[in-house]
Amino acid sequence: MDDHVAPERRHIRRQDLKAWIAKEFPDDKPSFLFDEIERKTHSSINKDVYLALQADRDALKAKVISLNKKNEELLTESKALKSCMERMTTAPKEVGDREESTYLNIIGGLLALMLGKSPSGVKQSVYISQAAIISALLGHYAHKAGISPRTLDSKFADANKSIKLE
Repeated sequence: MDDHVAPERRHIRRQDLKAWIAKEFPDDKPSFLFDEIERKTHSSINKDVYLALQADRDALKAKVISLNKKNEELLTESKALKSCMERMTTAPKEVGDREESTYLNIIGGLLALMLGKSPSGVKQSVYISQAAIISALLGHYAHKAGISPRTLDSKFADANKSIKLE
């Protein structure tokens, strides 16, 4: 036998042993041959798989950023709506003298227009009296706060006085 090699002359290169173990026993990588990273890296992970996983991760990162941005927008909108709702549910502010005078002038002007005639003498509305206007308001808006016969009579009287003072 010519291919006999004396035991003291036999040796296996580290690189060859490492390649053989990685190929034949991919789940059993001894620490004297493989460092910690090589032992934790699976043989089925290659450059292509890594790039595909990285692309998936990048796409998910972009989606997370987009969803975080949308979440911030929704939170801002929610805060604005809550603020608006709080303003709507708080007690109404008191009407000052100047504001009340303005409102009475507007009401008085509208009453004068509704009960008056145009310069050519044509009646400007179907209502013939202040009582008819009050009756129509009650018919349509009796369920609203401040729309009652007594309040309307009082406010219309004040409005008539206010508009005639000017």
